[in-house]
Amino acid sequence: MAPQTLLIATVATAVGLFIGVRRGGMLGNLANADIQWWRLFFFGIGLVGLAEVTPDFALGLGLFELTAVGLMIVGLGLLIVLVVRNTHLVGVPIIALGLALNLLGVMVNHGVAVDRGALIAARVETSRSITEATFPGAYHLRTGGDSLWWLGEAIPVRELETVVSFGDLVVIAGVATTLANLTRRKKAHPPPELSPDARAGLVSIAAPNIRLDDEPVIDLALLAEAADHGYAARPNPPSPSDGDDESEPGPRLGDGTEPSTSVGIPILGQS
Repeated sequence: MAPQTLLIATVATAVGLFIGVRRGGMLGNLANADIQWWRLFFFGIGLVGLAEVTPDFALGLGLFELTAVGLMIVGLGLLIVLVVRNTHLVGVPIIALGLALNLLGVMVNHGVAVDRGALIAARVETSRSITEATFPGAYHLRTGGDSLWWLGEAIPVRELETVVSFGDLVVIAGVATTLANLTRRKKAHPPPELSPDARAGLVSIAAPNIRLDDEPVIDLALLAEAADHGYAARPNPPSPSDGDDESEPGPRLGDGTEPSTSVGIPILGQS
C-alpha cells in the first residue's frame, strides 16, 4: 500500500486549492496565512510517515521501548497540538477532529487495524492473497480482538486502490476547507493615517453634556470607529428639550473655549 500520509495530503491539497480558486480565490493569498508553530508539521508528519513504512521499528529509551505504534502516537499528537494552536483559521478544527479519531483508533487497537473486506473491495488484495498479506510499521490486519475497528482503515477507495479510515476522510475535508479559505484570505492593511482635519474632528466625539469630575467623558467606541475610517463627525448641538439653558450653552469641545485637559491627549497621540 502507498504511504497513507502522502496520499491524504496530496488529495486534500488538490481539492482545497481547486475549490478555493473556483470560488474566486488566488494562490498568492496563501502567503497571508498566519500559521503558528508551523515547524511542528515536519516533526509530526515525519514521525507518522516513519511509522507507516518502517517494519519492526524499536528504539530503547531507558525504562520503555518506542515502537512504530509509539512513533505514530507521538506524531499524531504533535499534529494535533499544531492544529489546536491554529484554530483561528477556518477549517482547522475539522482537521483536529479527524486526527483525534485516528489517534484514538491507534491507541485502542495498538496500531492501525486494516479491514479484510475493505482491502478486497479496493482491489488491494484478493480473497486468496488476503491470508498472506503483510503490513509495515504500525498496521495490522483486523482481528476479533480489535475494538472500535471502524476507526481503523475500513473504507475502500476503489478508484485509488487504497483503504482509508473515517478520520482520514475528516482530515481531507478539513484540509480542503482550510486551503479553500486561505486562497481568499487577503492581506490585512493598516488603517489610513488621520489627516490634521480628521484629528481635530475626533475631539467633537466627546459627549458635550456629560462630565465626570469636571472632565469630559470620551466615547471610546466612536473614537475607534472614526479612527478606522479616517474621519469623525461632529455631534448635533443639544436641543432645548434636553434641559439645557440655551442662553448659556457653556463650553463645547472643539470650539476653542473648553479648558485644557489631559483626557484627549493620550487618545489623540498629541504631546
